[in-house]
Amino acid sequence: METHDWEIKKLNLVYTNWNDNGFIPNGYDMFSDILFFDSNGFFSTYINHIEDVTQKKKFEITKQKINDINIDDTYFYAISHPNLRYNELSVNLNKLSKNVIDAVNTKKLYIVFMFEHESPTIEEFYSLLNAFKEIQIPLNKIILVNNNLKLQEYKNRFNTDIICLKTNFIDYSSTEVLNYLNFDFDTNKNGKFFMCRNRNIKNHRQSLILHFHLNSLLEDINYSLVPQYQYNEHDIHPYSNYFDNSVIQENLDLIYELNKQIKFDDYEKNEGVIDTNTLEFVFKEDGFFGNRVPEVMESFKNSYFNIITETQHESKNNSVHITEKTFRPFFYYQFPIFVASYHHIKFLKQEYDFDLFDDVINHSYDDEINDKIRMNMVVDEIKRINDNKSFYKNFYAENKDRFLRNRKILLDTVSIKKKKDFDFFWNLL
Repeated sequence: METHDWEIKKLNLVYTNWNDNGFIPNGYDMFSDILFFDSNGFFSTYINHIEDVTQKKKFEITKQKINDINIDDTYFYAISHPNLRYNELSVNLNKLSKNVIDAVNTKKLYIVFMFEHESPTIEEFYSLLNAFKEIQIPLNKIILVNNNLKLQEYKNRFNTDIICLKTNFIDYSSTEVLNYLNFDFDTNKNGKFFMCRNRNIKNHRQSLILHFHLNSLLEDINYSLVPQYQYNEHDIHPYSNYFDNSVIQENLDLIYELNKQIKFDDYEKNEGVIDTNTLEFVFKEDGFFGNRVPEVMESFKNSYFNIITETQHESKNNSVHITEKTFRPFFYYQFPIFVASYHHIKFLKQEYDFDLFDDVINHSYDDEINDKIRMNMVVDEIKRINDNKSFYKNFYAENKDRFLRNRKILLDTVSIKKKKDFDFFWNLL
């Protein structure tokens, strides 16, 4: 692609440590025993992925030593770790390099905390905010990048100058992979009516599966539970927020079995997409882009409904975390049901113009803040739908255009949203 006539701005990344092999990812000044990532990847392969930017603009990304920055240019000291929570970061924030603190106060240097895959809670946000105040860093030189749709709400609530970006990284990166898959609308489904995929263990996921058992839904749900670690066999705590104690006590044997259960969905094991020894995904390579696709399309193709168990569910976290799980039913032409946090659907509608089939699916559970009641409402709706399979099969066949539209919205919108992230950093320079 010819870019000689494009407008170019320098995006200068700053580092405090380096060796003969090059620059060392930032973060080790505060935590020497965990693995940090070089944020250059986020900027070069996502933000600056110019094939997806329609306007003629791009960044020239440079790497600079902290001692070499001047007072005229703008710089970013970016720290990236996929799992380091804000409350953990707050504890060691006072170990931040003095050179960085001095440069933030005297030069055009921003500190950027990259947490693009995750959604910090409001308590974590508040703890980090206070930690910055203690080390006397101007909050308008701090940039928080994460996937929480309530991030701006947090900023407004605490009346802070801290700069916030709800990034669209997950929206774009997870959907870009799917772009290369051939998948057609098909009314000839021969699998179970519902599907429900579960990877990392969560209390609400474990409790939902217990609901499947107690409500005789197993014959109609192709579900998986392939955690990388399990609960203690006799641990009943995961269920305590979602069931009365009497129900838990009456079903202890079943709960103990679920706590040690590893279950592949009806297609994963035969396809060998998960290593049965390590429980790690065995990624398949396609012929286009070397895309790593950690799923079997038949799982989606053969079920009408996708029950999405999102990462966040507990209302106390006051967080809305829309991940690739939410997007899957729209790509694969399915009806969606969400087991997610309070107002997950509300924010999804604000961000995307998806058809959620409100005329035939009761999503009122989204307005219920009590986690237990919301879960029960979801299960009741699943049971109601399950009792009316013929209606939904006919509806599906007669409303192909609505499912096609959802897929188009997904594929069209993610690039537009990615551009917002590009513009965010462009406008800071």
